[in-house]
Amino acid sequence: MRRALRNKHNITEDIRRNLIRWAGRTDRPSRLTTKQADLLLRLVEQAREKASRPVEVLVPAPVGSGRVEIEGVVVSCKSHESDFGETFKMTIKVQTDSGVWLAWGTAPASLLEEGATMGGLVGCKVRMSAALKAGREPHFALFSRPTRAVVVELGDKQRKAKEEQ
Repeated sequence: MRRALRNKHNITEDIRRNLIRWAGRTDRPSRLTTKQADLLLRLVEQAREKASRPVEVLVPAPVGSGRVEIEGVVVSCKSHESDFGETFKMTIKVQTDSGVWLAWGTAPASLLEEGATMGGLVGCKVRMSAALKAGREPHFALFSRPTRAVVVELGDKQRKAKEEQ
């Protein structure tokens, strides 16, 4: 448990600080609760998983070159409320030979219809044509007016759901 308390995480540091602060006092517990210990172990496991993931090189998105073909994995698809009503926005991670870049914009209706039958789009590989504008970061682009959107490959979640049917 001492190793878990040395983990570099704000929750771990807060628990460690409180243990030190209340050590020796009779009016407050100076030991970890079972839930705190479980949380610390989960945080250590998450840190190990993160450290074992390969580091992705971020490259600039190809913005300002008119319409481009985007093919990548949907990493997020969320409802977005605006003055014009509810829309769904999605983030796509595009893998290239030199690294990855991200594109964010309105999810095409054709993909949403297909995704509704599959249990969501996150994890699926999609392809579409869209115009790209620069985002806040060089590796982040905003896409608009997507056309010819199709699901190229199902994600793990969708494959499992399809197998269970």
